[in-house]
Formats: sequence, C-alpha cells, structure tokens
Amino acid sequence: MKKLFYILSAGLLLAAVACNRETPYQPGEPDLEGCYGVYFPEQDAATTHYFDPAEPKQISVTVKRTATEGAINVPYTLVGEDTDVFDAGELKFEDGKDETTLVINLKETADEAVEYPLTIEINDPQYASKYSANKAFISLGAMIVIWKEMGTFEVVEDGYWGEGFTVDIKYYEVDGVRYCVSYNERDRHPLSEGGGISEDGGFWGTGPEYELNFEWHPKYKNADGYDYVGLPANDMGYPHSTYGTRYYVDKFFANRDLWGEAALASYTELSEYLKDENPYGLNFGYYDPRGELTFFYECAVAAGSFGSFKLQLLKDGYVPPDYSIKIEAGVSEGGKLPINVTTGENVASFTYAIYEGSLGKAAVGDHLAALIKGTEQGTKVEVNTESTLLEVSLEKTGEYTIIVIPANKQGALQEANYVYTSFGFLAEGDEDPVVGDAGLESLSGKYVGMGYDPETALELWAYGKDIKVAKYSLFTSESIDGKDADEINAQVKAEGTALSADELEDLNGDGFALVIDKLLSGTPYTAIFYLSNGYSEKWFSADATTLGKPDPLKATYRWADVLDVEINKEAFVATTWDYYAKPYDSKNNTFPKSRIKLGTVTAIDGGVVEGEEIINLKGLSYGAGEYFGFDDALETDLYGGVIYTHQTNFGSITLGTSTYNILSIWAPEEGGYKTPNYAMIGGYVNDGLIAFVPSPSASSNGYTYCTLYYGAISGDSIAGFLAGAKDIMLADPAVFKTEEDAAAAIAKSEKKVSTLKQQVRYLSIYGSREPMGRRISKGVSFQSKQVSFTGKSVQADVKVSAAQPTARVLGRYQDIEPVK
Repeated sequence: MKKLFYILSAGLLLAAVACNRETPYQPGEPDLEGCYGVYFPEQDAATTHYFDPAEPKQISVTVKRTATEGAINVPYTLVGEDTDVFDAGELKFEDGKDETTLVINLKETADEAVEYPLTIEINDPQYASKYSANKAFISLGAMIVIWKEMGTFEVVEDGYWGEGFTVDIKYYEVDGVRYCVSYNERDRHPLSEGGGISEDGGFWGTGPEYELNFEWHPKYKNADGYDYVGLPANDMGYPHSTYGTRYYVDKFFANRDLWGEAALASYTELSEYLKDENPYGLNFGYYDPRGELTFFYECAVAAGSFGSFKLQLLKDGYVPPDYSIKIEAGVSEGGKLPINVTTGENVASFTYAIYEGSLGKAAVGDHLAALIKGTEQGTKVEVNTESTLLEVSLEKTGEYTIIVIPANKQGALQEANYVYTSFGFLAEGDEDPVVGDAGLESLSGKYVGMGYDPETALELWAYGKDIKVAKYSLFTSESIDGKDADEINAQVKAEGTALSADELEDLNGDGFALVIDKLLSGTPYTAIFYLSNGYSEKWFSADATTLGKPDPLKATYRWADVLDVEINKEAFVATTWDYYAKPYDSKNNTFPKSRIKLGTVTAIDGGVVEGEEIINLKGLSYGAGEYFGFDDALETDLYGGVIYTHQTNFGSITLGTSTYNILSIWAPEEGGYKTPNYAMIGGYVNDGLIAFVPSPSASSNGYTYCTLYYGAISGDSIAGFLAGAKDIMLADPAVFKTEEDAAAAIAKSEKKVSTLKQQVRYLSIYGSREPMGRRISKGVSFQSKQVSFTGKSVQADVKVSAAQPTARVLGRYQDIEPVK
C-alpha cells in the first residue's frame, strides 16, 4: 500500500522516542505565508478525450484555490512524452474568485489513433500547499479518431424494463480493436404490455452519458465464428424516482459498494468464468456478422435487486435463428412430476440438470457456467417435436431447480437461451410437512478463488419451505462419536446457532449456505441442522472431512492452553502497568528488533456502555498526547476475560495552519496500514504479562495487526503518525520488580504469544464460551461467512416422451395439507 507521509517528510510529525527524552518532537516548516492553495478538484476532465479530426480539440480543466484574495497568474508544468502536441493557455484567477478554467488544445500536428497522455502540475510552493490533501496535479489524455458506421440496429432488452428501440452505432479502430458507441436512438417502445418505458429513457437513458460503449474484437472469434464484443463498465441507468440510479456493468464487482460479499462472490465467479472462455479476456457478448449483436450483462440496482440479462441488437432485415426454450413444471403425484419443455424451431437438442433447492440467478449462473465448461455433467435429450415431456422421479421430498440449455444442429450449447425453474417435489408415500434438506460439503474449486482453503474450510447449506426456526451446530465427528443422537439433537435445538430473519428468508427462498473457515485440516466434521415449520420439526445430519493431513498440535488447543488467566476488570484498573513495546522510528520508518520499556499505562474504568465493560488505556502514545495536547486514552472493552481495542477518535490538533484529526490505526506486520475494521486483543500469556495480538476477525481475514499508531488524518488521507508501537505488552510491576525480570518473562512468553496469534481462531470450535471475535464481528461468528447457495446436483429418474397437446394445470404442491 502506498504510504502518503506528506507531513512526516516535512518533519512536522515525529513519533515520540524513549520516555527519557524531554523534547522528542521537532515541528518542521509550515506552508509559505500567503500560499494560495491552488489545486485540481475531482472532475470529468481527468480522463482520455476523443476528438473527430474535423471538430475543435479543446479540453477545459477546472482549477480552484483556497485563498481568494488578489488576481494571480499561476505557473504550471506540462509533463508527458509528447507535450509539444498540446497548446496550453494561461492559468489565471480573478480577484476574489476561487475557481477558474484552464484551456488545453490538441494541435493539428497530433497523429490520428494515437493517445497522448498529459499531466499538469503546480510545483511552486507559493501557489500549491505542501501539506494539503488537495491534489496539485491532474492527469488526462487526448486522442484523434475517425468514426465509421457499424449500422442501424433494432434493440431488444429482456431485463428490467423490457423495451425496444432503434439505434445507430459508430466506431473507431485502434490496433485491430474497434471501439463502438451508440447514438440516434429512435422509436422507443415496450416489448409487452406494462413495459417499463418512461420519460427518463428506461434502460438506456436519454443523454450522451447513457450511450452504449463496447469493444469489438474482429480478430478473436468463438466456436461459431462470431466476433467477441466486451462491455466495459457502463452506468447506463437513469435516476428513477422510486428505485434510485440503475447500473449496468459487465463486471459485478465494479459496483461492489451496492452489494454484500455473498452476492458479490457469486457474480465475480461468473464474470471470471466468462473471461476465461475468451483468449482476449472479454466475453460478455458476441457479434454475428450476419447482423446480430448480443450482450450478456449484469444489472445492479441501488434499490437492492439484481440479475443477469441478455441484450440483443438486430441489424435491419436480419432474422436470428430461434433457439428459444420454455419449461413448465407441474404437480407431483405418486412420486412423479411432469416438466413440459417447448423449444424453438432451430433447437435440435437440449441438456438439463436438476439441483437441490429453489435457486436464484446467482447460483443458477454458477451451475450454468459449470455445465458449459464441462465441470458439471447434464443429461442430453434429442428434440423430435415442438414439446417434450420430462416425467421426473426423485428420491426425497423437497424444493428443486432444473436448468435447461438448448443446442443447435452441430450440438453447440446456446447458453444465452438457457432457462430454469424451481419446483416442489413430494416423494411417494411422504407426508412429512417439514420440507427441506441440509448438508455439509468439502469446498468446490470456485471457493479457492474466493480465498478459502479446502484444507481448513467446509460449506454448510440448507433449504426449506415455510421454515420458521432453523439452528445448526458443527462438531468434530470424534467429539460426538458414540453419544446419544437424541441428546445431541436436543443440544442443537437448545444451543445451536439460530438463523436470523434474513437468513431464514434465504433458506425458504434460494437457500442458505455459509463457509465455515479456520477448521482443522484432515479432520472429519459433523453438522446437525434443526428445522421447524411451527408445528413439526426435523433434524438433518451430514458429515464431511477437510482436505489435507491432520495436525495434532492444532487439534489439542483449548482456552486454557492459551489464556493462563482471564483479565479481571477490578484488578486490572487498580494496577499501573509497565509498558513494553517496539517504538516507531519516524525518521527511518522502522522499529527496533527488541521491546523496550516506554513508560507506564494506566487502565481507567469507563463504566458500562451499551452492555460493554469499557476500559480506557492511557499512556500508549508514550508522551505524544501530552506534547501535542490531546488525551491519548484508547478505548477498549473487556469481554470473556480478553480486552478488545476500539477505534478511537482523540480529537484534533493544529500544526502550522493545518488541522488534523487524530485516530487510532492498526498496522500489519508486513507493513502498510489500514483504518481498523478489526481490533487487536489483549490477553494473559504469563502471570502478570498481557500481550496484544490481532483479533480472530483480523486473523481469519488474512490480517496480522500488531502495531498501534496515533495517526494524523487530513481529509481522507493519513498525513502521518504522531507515535506508534509494535508488539505491545503490559507487565505488572508487582510481579516483575525489575526491567530485567520483565524482559526475561517476555522472552519466555514468545511461544505463547505466537500461539495466541496463530491458534486463537480455533478456540470457538472447542471452547464452551462464545467466540472471541463476538464484539468485533457484530454478531457474526468470525470463522464463518455466508455465501450464495448453489444447490447440489441430484440424480433423477426421468422418462422422456412427446408432450400431450392438453397440458394439466401447473403449480407447486402447496395444496398439501399439513400434519397437525
């Protein structure tokens, strides 16, 4: 991570050194008196600008200043390999004005189809602040292109709005890649009654900012000889009065701020699969030279819904082949359920697969990708009539989803035309009103890309219908081997982890799944799930083993192996602790190799706040608070015998003409820093000795925070550190009479500190207490994370025949009377 030590480099913020120094801080030089504070605000000009050879080639750059007195002419520098192709005007401010415009022109000597990057810098300290977070530079580019006509297309959009219209497309070409843009939208109309057309323009919008931009790659073709086209990230929505701005992008993670991690991971997986299928790395659509342009895009809506859709553009006069397919599921009787499949005239066969659970778009997308790639197997059915009947028999009652993919005469699957539907199935003779299932699985390959290790993680899943209460527990199989099953079930019902209302909604909808992480390698586990629909209950048991070899050392850790004694609040605040750590050297940006005594730390009782026992630790800045005039007391809370640090705002200080907020910041062992989304924890590692290490939440997410900084914040940037300490330990002076005694105890405790860092994440599996990550993770266990439910492929006995012309009434098995 790039460190922005603007203040440190100027010498304004120097970390306090050992406590015996009387004046550890030496302020540096402030900005020049009367500095105008000229800067470039965030703006649309900071991009590459494309110009037609015949049009004016002018770029307008907005410039601002913080000191508005006086008319000034600002000196600036153009940086780039070809600055001679630009003609830049004067940068002037009128008296009293805080904003002006700098005009940059691209000269006629510039070559076509060549991008010219340019950076504009203000370096004179009289005009640009040395310490401000505002940027005194801006980067942009310019390019001359020749537009060519691609043609006129009829647009058919099957996503949210369901609209059609006519549009012209033009493009320019650079290095064999054609960069396309739409214009002249006409004849907008809904595709069906109730279509979502509006004055604002529906799917495509109405202004130039809502043009369709895409890349066309003629030299890369798919198996059918179609050119690949790729949709870069496009905001093609419009401000909707009810649902907010809609975004249409080819990579779901381009709008990661809109979605939770579970949905994000599933869509990212689909995106990565599609990219892998194309040697150029863009496969969100194709262009059939006969006249069809097709995109498969993902729709993210700020209101909270999302989906994958197809966008077709058909050239005038072109009629595409009909690979359409429809499916309708009926009602199961006698252990058989009919599914009617209707196909378009160009469909020669179709492939289907059936999965457990009522799956949503994300999970279906994962299985679709696997079926196309061949990592999951489906069943192929030749098409002889317009309608084909599948008579499905399954082993057990539950919710299922069928995916059907049509194929052409050459056998090529037409994934763009896939369909799916969910249905309820009642096994013959089954009257159990609790409909659902649960399981425990080894991780599939897709989870590796999400950062999970199959040697230390398993997937737990469940789905159901009308479930009101759901709980689960995970055991090592050895720990419950030979125990009474009824007793274990009763324990799960009473003490198991209960699903929240939102998780229950998932379970009754698409299905619920989570990855349980930081388990023991090569170890058998048993998951027990309890489901109740309010009038009947049922338990489900499933076994799975993590990959790899067992590690007997990890398997033996318990709370008592790590914590010699729990921290007692009354005794803790009654002690003035000796403070040992490795202090931060701001001049060299380093830490010493060994801990030294930095002073003392006072624990102050902060009372009970929102149910948490608060303790404030004063003195961790070893003098910086007193020097700069702020209270350095770091807020922590005591829970389960362990201290959890909180991010603390210590107020603000003024240095020179600038004001900075002071916050606690944790940093990992490998360097860099982050604002603390995770805490450090303090626990006993020896009699009278408390060590601070990364919390389980941080460890389970790959972070190893071991350093506390008092950081100076300017705007959104870390300007520098007032003080910092690594590998913090607190020693009880009543136990260690001398620094030599404390140093010896610290040296003997290194193994226990390492254990606390590396193995604490296993404690919640074996301990009787709640997970140590409870206060940090806000109620979500640190060793598990919900993911998209993907369903499991099931074997079905299917009889294939021509569908009868008279179809029965279709539906689910909601007419089944519950057993009371």
